[in-house]
Amino acid sequence: MSEWLRKILMVIVLIAVIAGSFWISFMVGKQLLMPTKKLPSNLIPPQLKTEATASDISIEVETDILATPEVSKIVPAPVKTPVKAKVVKPTVLLQVGVFSNHQNATKQAAELKAKGFSASVTKYGKYYRVTAANTTVSALKAAGFEAVVTK
Repeated sequence: MSEWLRKILMVIVLIAVIAGSFWISFMVGKQLLMPTKKLPSNLIPPQLKTEATASDISIEVETDILATPEVSKIVPAPVKTPVKAKVVKPTVLLQVGVFSNHQNATKQAAELKAKGFSASVTKYGKYYRVTAANTTVSALKAAGFEAVVTK
């Protein structure tokens, strides 16, 4: 029972501390936010009392600024004709063979060219790749070649 009483007493003390801190901060803030009192007119320095009158202000007008500017004709910008983008068909490369010997790769490319395919030999690491462009796998198979699609 004393444990329960101790917890209730702790809650009451915490509420009192919180309420007291709010009250103190309110009182301090009230003093800080009080408007300042106005100084009596006899304490204001004389140079601050004077106000400018209409006779003290002079207006100077420059006639050069008010002159009418010359108006030039507006020339429209030339209209540019849009340039049509060149349509590039993606080239499909079909790998027909990979050889470690350059002569064998060249021989394979010559056989492809003899049968009407556009073939090329490219270096691929330590190997030579024979590829055919713009054809189909079925056309190569019909001609007696095996092929796979490459990037």
